[in-house]
Amino acid sequence: MSSPAIPLDAIGEPVFVYDGDGLVTAVNPAAERLAGTSTAGLSAGGLAERLALRLADGRPPETVLTSVRKALDGEELPPLRGQITAADGSTVGVLIVTSPIREGDRITGALSVWHDMTGRDQLRGELAESEAKYRNLVELAPDSILIHQDGVIVFANPAAAGLVGVGGPEDLIGEPVLEIVHPGTRERVEWNIEADLRGEESPVTAVDLLRPDGTTVTVQGRGAMIPFRGRPAVQVVLHDVTEEKRAEAALRENEERLRMAKACAGVGIWEWLPATSGKAGFSDCIRLDDDSVPDVRQIDDWRSMIYPDDLELVETELAAVVASGRPFPLEFRFDLGWDRPRWMRVLGGGVFDEAGRLVRVLGVYMDITDQKRAEEALREREQTLQGIFRAAPVGIGMVSHRTVIQANDQLCRMTGYSRDELIGQDARIFYPDEEAYAYVGQEKYAQIMVGGTGSVETQWRTKDGTVLDILLSSSPIDLSRPHENVIFNALDITRLRESERALASFMDDLQRSNEELQRFAYVASHDLQEPLRSIISFSQLLERRYKGKIDTDADEFIAFIIDGGNRMQRLIEDLLQLSRVETKAKLLTPTDAGEVVADSLRLMETSIREAGATVTVEDLSTVMADAAQLAQVVTNLVGNALKY
Repeated sequence: MSSPAIPLDAIGEPVFVYDGDGLVTAVNPAAERLAGTSTAGLSAGGLAERLALRLADGRPPETVLTSVRKALDGEELPPLRGQITAADGSTVGVLIVTSPIREGDRITGALSVWHDMTGRDQLRGELAESEAKYRNLVELAPDSILIHQDGVIVFANPAAAGLVGVGGPEDLIGEPVLEIVHPGTRERVEWNIEADLRGEESPVTAVDLLRPDGTTVTVQGRGAMIPFRGRPAVQVVLHDVTEEKRAEAALRENEERLRMAKACAGVGIWEWLPATSGKAGFSDCIRLDDDSVPDVRQIDDWRSMIYPDDLELVETELAAVVASGRPFPLEFRFDLGWDRPRWMRVLGGGVFDEAGRLVRVLGVYMDITDQKRAEEALREREQTLQGIFRAAPVGIGMVSHRTVIQANDQLCRMTGYSRDELIGQDARIFYPDEEAYAYVGQEKYAQIMVGGTGSVETQWRTKDGTVLDILLSSSPIDLSRPHENVIFNALDITRLRESERALASFMDDLQRSNEELQRFAYVASHDLQEPLRSIISFSQLLERRYKGKIDTDADEFIAFIIDGGNRMQRLIEDLLQLSRVETKAKLLTPTDAGEVVADSLRLMETSIREAGATVTVEDLSTVMADAAQLAQVVTNLVGNALKY
């Protein structure tokens, strides 16, 4: 028993019909263009192998054969998406939809439609038309379909039963076809049936169907003669006009949505008709911010808007489109007297008639000026960063999962390795031993997980075996993936650590020197103060015994000896305090600065007189100071003045 005929030629997408054994029995012209040579007798797997099918989900091409077998078992399957290599060598994205072909309660074959998905996003207008064909033609089985023979219904699908208002297809089979037609339109239907049986093309006719509950539904339908069980029959496809009106309203709504989407996204649709004397038309004018490209009607007008430096590129692409109609992406600049040309991205492809002739080119365009400017700014920033990367005085590199993927010149100089020797190596190459390598990895990533950066002091071993002290700082580009693309900078602190060690040694020497100085100061102060006390004591004894008995000069000289001895005693005490490192500074007390200065000048009277100098002292206030240290300051100042 043969299956109902399906008008394959009316389907624009490639269609393959399989028999009950899963072999190709029929194809449409689109399928012949896609597959090239004859496919009759091929299995679904053989067809997939010929077209080099690659499924998007990674499953093997034989999955197509499984899909056909399941359809023959009556299963409704999800589409398969992938890519094929067509007979012309082009790569085509396809969506394979396979459905069972039913004849009554039997499944007589499978229908497989290979939708060309290439350029779907670029050709929205054409996609909408293609989707309409898909709904109206490929999903034929769910439509209301009747087959009548000798005036009696011999096949009906569930949609037809629902349209007529009966419980199921079995309630229609065996009924006279004219019984479901309202008497007012039966004559018209009888005329169409006679034309169909003669093989003539009957017009689409609106008729009223009579439902069992007495209501009527107006439908539009067309019949065609087909062989059914070896004898002529008429297949009728019926459409509820109400649903069609709803579809028209939905289409208008979708078109409005598309128009609004284009306006919001800055996307326009263009059409070029190369077969009509080069005329070109744009479905709407190009919107660029507040500017608008004039409505274009001739291709030469369009060419005149193109930036001169880009015209050759555009001409080459246009020639290629005329020659092959292949889809193309193109970026060029428009110049309509703006301060700066604006960048356009144009996507398009050819539309062919049944004879394979290019009849028009459809596409979309969008303003990408801001994107181009952003890309240029990004390139400039990348060049700047690359310059910093190359010229940085510290070693900079990048690792991913602790494998070196970038290294600047300073890093190479520090380690003694060339860039080629470092790239692709495990970061272990830097470390003197496994313990240091493991410690840095653990500590660095622990810090990164907490604060986003990691800083570790470690040691590296150069190519020649030299060990360096290194301060290593690291941070990943993406904190959500802390082990990937981690930028690090390595600061060589070897000299710093050597200086610190030398400083520590000097501090130890200084401590020993200070301790020795303490001991010396103690001994010196003790040994010096004893004879000094004798000088002062005997001078005071001379003053008490002989004051006023010799002459005034003697009295003055004895006074000088006593004052000088007292001053010497204070200096020795101060020297002891200064030489003791642990000695705390004296507390500051209110001190008469004038008195301190007078005492200091009195002790320096001989030096002042010998130098022939005059020291003038104005009124001085009381200050918070250490009197001994203040006297030392005055003595040093006056002494330096007398000397220099």
